[in-house]
Amino acid sequence: MVDLEMFLGDPDVIKKIRMLSDDADIDVLFYAQAAFTLTCAYCNVKEVEEGLCLLICMMAADLARLEQGDGKVKSVRRGDTWLSFEALGDPLADYQKRLDLYRKLRW
Repeated sequence: MVDLEMFLGDPDVIKKIRMLSDDADIDVLFYAQAAFTLTCAYCNVKEVEEGLCLLICMMAADLARLEQGDGKVKSVRRGDTWLSFEALGDPLADYQKRLDLYRKLRW
């Protein structure tokens, strides 16, 4: 089992999130902590299993992209300038099926 302090203290976690997010300037610890906290809250646990660490890194990178507004251009119109972007999905919803495997029921 891995707690928040162990997760944030792992140098591989930082490397993985930087690599997955394609941006060296992001605040990796902030997004790692946010993804870890979201995961623990959703799964009703205080520590996560080793198998969730990579998934949390992927969620942290997605949170960083969501925050930076890396949406794809949906449409462009040049007359009177119009530009719209696709909405990025909820990062937790994208991982919900995988997180359900680790979720503990509350009584």
